[in-house]
Amino acid sequence: MALAAISGEAPLSVLKPQAVRSSRQGAHSAGLSGTFATARGTGNLKLAGRVWLQAGLLVPLARRRRRTRGLRTASAASSAPVAGKYDGPALDAYYGKNPLRAVSRLVEVVSRINAARTAWQDEAQPQQQRGQRLRDEVSSLGTVFVKLAQTMATRSDLVTKELGRELRVLQDSMGRFPDEVALETIREEFEWTGPVAARRPGPEGHEASKDGEPLFASLSAEPVAAASLAQVYRGNLLDGREVAVKVQRPGLADQVGLDFYVLRQMLSAVNAVMGATRSSEIAESVLSEVADGLFAEIDFTMEGQHIEKFMDLYGADCPDVVVPEVIWSRTRLKVLTTTWLLGRKPRDLNAQEKLRMVNLAAPCLSLQLMGAGFVHCDPHEGNMMLLEDGRLGLIDFGLVAQMTDVHQESMASAILSLLAEDYRALVPCFRGMGILSSQRDDDEDLKRPGETQPFAEALEEALTGGGGGRLVQESAGLDRRRAFGQLYEELSNLAFRYYFTLPSYYILVMRSFVTLEGIAFGADPDFNMYTTSSPYAFRRLLAQQASAKEAARLATKTVAEVLLAAEGEELREILASLDSTELVEDLASKGAAPFRRAALSAALGRMRPTSDRQHRRQLRRMMRRHLSRAAQRRPLLVAKLLLQLLRALLP
Repeated sequence: MALAAISGEAPLSVLKPQAVRSSRQGAHSAGLSGTFATARGTGNLKLAGRVWLQAGLLVPLARRRRRTRGLRTASAASSAPVAGKYDGPALDAYYGKNPLRAVSRLVEVVSRINAARTAWQDEAQPQQQRGQRLRDEVSSLGTVFVKLAQTMATRSDLVTKELGRELRVLQDSMGRFPDEVALETIREEFEWTGPVAARRPGPEGHEASKDGEPLFASLSAEPVAAASLAQVYRGNLLDGREVAVKVQRPGLADQVGLDFYVLRQMLSAVNAVMGATRSSEIAESVLSEVADGLFAEIDFTMEGQHIEKFMDLYGADCPDVVVPEVIWSRTRLKVLTTTWLLGRKPRDLNAQEKLRMVNLAAPCLSLQLMGAGFVHCDPHEGNMMLLEDGRLGLIDFGLVAQMTDVHQESMASAILSLLAEDYRALVPCFRGMGILSSQRDDDEDLKRPGETQPFAEALEEALTGGGGGRLVQESAGLDRRRAFGQLYEELSNLAFRYYFTLPSYYILVMRSFVTLEGIAFGADPDFNMYTTSSPYAFRRLLAQQASAKEAARLATKTVAEVLLAAEGEELREILASLDSTELVEDLASKGAAPFRRAALSAALGRMRPTSDRQHRRQLRRMMRRHLSRAAQRRPLLVAKLLLQLLRALLP
């Protein structure tokens, strides 16, 4: 990627060197970091310059080839980019009609990226100053490049740790747009000729003088919040309800489409000159990932659908979590109107209130991960609030993820393996999660050149601090061995030694957990996210539906063993706290057969012969209590489970 090229030491530049020709002609991908790494190594930017020049020359050439192959339809050529769906070929056809505009934007992008690269590599300056100049140049390019850089900041397989740290705090530099433009956007979206608001203080108050019924009873004179995609006004409906009105930045869809077109042509040109490599595939996947997310975010009707889907899936199970109601009569593609949530952000809470917020948010996030798999992936401090009645409010559902059954069950297995401190069992979990592609037991194909240590061994060493010591994060002196943030950090570090991918859903989910952990640790240094999420992981593992069998088998065996060991006290406490009827229901499900066998072996003493008999007796008493409680409500269900256990005894 162009931004990865800023760092001459980015992992992309040391990926496996063999070229892998793309199976698709004209694939829009290329290893730009390799280009800059070469240029830097020779002390010559001419190669990079030639690539950029050829990018402009190849645009019309590529269009002519597409015409001769019949790949360019009349409808595609005449259609503007559609919010909600990323369609690369359609962008090529639409923006290819105006190559001068594309070349002009290309020149600006190349100029800014080269300025950012020069600033970052100026080692005579302090890193803080170099980082600020880098961020200034990237943010000046607008929303697409800010989103791209923020994504790359979480991908240690793309950029160095130092560069990632600087990009992680990147913010766009796009300020407010004029309020009159926002009002005009509302009029256009609703095809409205009357007043937008009956009452609107400030210099634009003349709105009230227009004839006809207004859309809103009132609207704030200025936005209460502004970001790269939109700005938000506070207002009232005609029935008196207080609302938030989110208005999209003017020309956003067109600019987003143009920028992705330029990036696609740059990648295509470099790919044509240098050939496709493994880095090409990674660059293309990152570009598609960011484009898919951003095109979805700029369709505000999709965000409204996300809000309603979230409420339908989790409202009953998370009664203390509140999301705004979508006002569909006042919502369009570029305008989203929702009920106003009144609360305080984390920065305005005391330690006790922060802990309450996390104790409400963490179980809800765990339920999203292990339940339907539909996850709100942007719970930063600006999108969460503690409401006046003590409940948690969530806003901004533009960024969501849908996990597959395999991903969910592999992550459930990983959580329980982490809690059981069986770090080698994480390897099959990571395969199921899509982090590792290797199917070899020795994982030899994961090693980067010069690496000799097996991945499983390196992972265990990283998560135990080496030699079994307790792991601390940076210089805070706090135990972070059981923090999702620590797992994410260690995986990021290992990306420089091994070939693996951090999938987009994983990055989004981990970012959500890390955000909550950051709030929680400020109030309670002993907060343990694994303990909070493990009951949901237990249930998901018991009711598995997918084919992540190896990860589930190892996690089941590990959990059963640790339940009988001295270090399994936390797991035993979690098991004891589960709802008895739900536990028996899960144990009786078809997917829980491996766990039933493991539990039976544990109860009969066939597993872990060195385990403490006291823990075995404790586990038996605990299960008898669960069965007794469940039998009072669901006697037939308990009978079914007992029959299944008896069948498991048969040879």
